[in-house]
Amino acid sequence: MANNTGWVAGRGVGFTFTSMFAGADLSGLANGSSVLSSLSGISNQSSLDQLADISLENTIASATITAGAYIAFWIAALGNDGSTYGDGNLVAGTAKAYTPGWYPAAIMSWITLSAGLTKLVGYAPQIVLPANSFKWIIQNNSGVTWSTTTANNVCQYITENVSLNS
Repeated sequence: MANNTGWVAGRGVGFTFTSMFAGADLSGLANGSSVLSSLSGISNQSSLDQLADISLENTIASATITAGAYIAFWIAALGNDGSTYGDGNLVAGTAKAYTPGWYPAAIMSWITLSAGLTKLVGYAPQIVLPANSFKWIIQNNSGVTWSTTTANNVCQYITENVSLNS
């Protein structure tokens, strides 16, 4: 049999979709606001997972999403002080009108959507992960404030690696 290169489940969360944010983090997230996850930092020093995929599903009040609407994600790596994630401008779990000063790890965008939309659904594959502890940041640029019902705001991730000669 010839050697084969393929995907394998990450050694961290693997192919089990896992929450990126506490429900309250995303509850009522206003358009233009960002939030740093209040969940514990993700330690990637042992698992050394290379990639992540993000899945988002938000139920919203009936709205017409305009062209150019998007959701952005950043990876906020743990700094050398052992307590600061990213640049320290966001307090975990507290929404703020702020855009991190480094490139986003992923963007989910919607071109043009019909009137009466009640759900935002997106998927962002193959996000490169740091070999360090980190937390996720999300920014809502959908044009609408998200539901205050925590079960209506689901944002999860999986991890994968590349297996050589499997």
